[in-house]
Amino acid sequence: MMTFRADISHPKDEEKMARWEMRVYEFSQNQFNNSLIEMLVLGSEIVDYEMAKEAEKTVPYFVMGFLFMFAFVIYTLLIGAFFYGVMDRAKPLLALGVSLCPVLAITSTFGACTLAGYRTNSVILIMPFLICGIGVNDAFLMAHSWNRTARKHLPIPERLGIIFEEVGPSITITTLTNVVTFLIGALTPTPEISLFCLATAVALGFAYIYTLMLFAPLIYFASIFEERMDNSGNNTFAFLDKIRQEVDLLFNWILKIYCKIISNRIFGFLLLFGVLIYWYFALAGTLNIQAKLDTEKILPRSSPILEPHKLISHMVWTEYYPLTILVNNPIDIRLKRQFDRFNTMLEEFEGLKFCKVGMSRVPENRPEKNFGNLTFFLTRVIPVVHYY
Repeated sequence: MMTFRADISHPKDEEKMARWEMRVYEFSQNQFNNSLIEMLVLGSEIVDYEMAKEAEKTVPYFVMGFLFMFAFVIYTLLIGAFFYGVMDRAKPLLALGVSLCPVLAITSTFGACTLAGYRTNSVILIMPFLICGIGVNDAFLMAHSWNRTARKHLPIPERLGIIFEEVGPSITITTLTNVVTFLIGALTPTPEISLFCLATAVALGFAYIYTLMLFAPLIYFASIFEERMDNSGNNTFAFLDKIRQEVDLLFNWILKIYCKIISNRIFGFLLLFGVLIYWYFALAGTLNIQAKLDTEKILPRSSPILEPHKLISHMVWTEYYPLTILVNNPIDIRLKRQFDRFNTMLEEFEGLKFCKVGMSRVPENRPEKNFGNLTFFLTRVIPVVHYY
């Protein structure tokens, strides 16, 4: 195994080394062909490249998830409209508004992060699926409250005021709770996780803003179709009154039974016992938790860098843990005193407990064997890779 390390003295050096690393990776994948040597290359820039390439494959899943979400929203709104007897042609428009709020929040978040100079890593691509799941909650509450107040025949401004009075505090508190939670997560020292939490907090804030600024006016325009249905005297859904009353009686009966159960003293003791058991396992799990980011669980099974990662993790690191020693002033191996001090330092490290001296120690002609073989390997086996 050969480890290359570069000293970055200028901001452009990092970009040059990234290009050099990618050129070596492209050479190992497309040009290098040797029946005796298998060339495997692994580096941070290579991991980012492979993760970004695999992340592009999640786009069809996101589109499919959006279609499923849109179908579920339409189904839910239609069921509610049928139940309350306020079915009209504007309900698909409301479903589109419910679905667009998280989508617009996601795209706005990516745009804001790009303008702020943050890069889009692989972990941040999980955020769209998360926002599509929880970003529709506020719009669902508003749509349900709107359908429930349809039969009161209130003026539109007063009806909107009642909706904001009922669901406004709940959606505001839940949004603030989620945003603050992810902002706290953004303070973690891991840059990738911190960026994911920051982007999620921003997306949740955008979803809240779009719900109030986009979905609320859309509800107002949908009320025009409700007024037309009322003025036309359409009684197509009059038969739903009896069904609605029966459903109300059923849920009221379930609610009474539920209230009797939770107010029972025996159930209270059982609930307390269950909570104590839950707290015990939660505390034990929290104290014994081990924070570990396993690259093998992140990389896809078809990734070409999975094999070198397995070799390093399961063979190299299990046999020895690489130790890196930074020397500010390089030694001159032609001077015996400096070279003896260098060998003395190596002997002190090799004399430590659990150090596998026998596998790395070369007793005779140490510099010739180390540097001579390395020069032959670099000049004869690996060609020079230029970067521009």
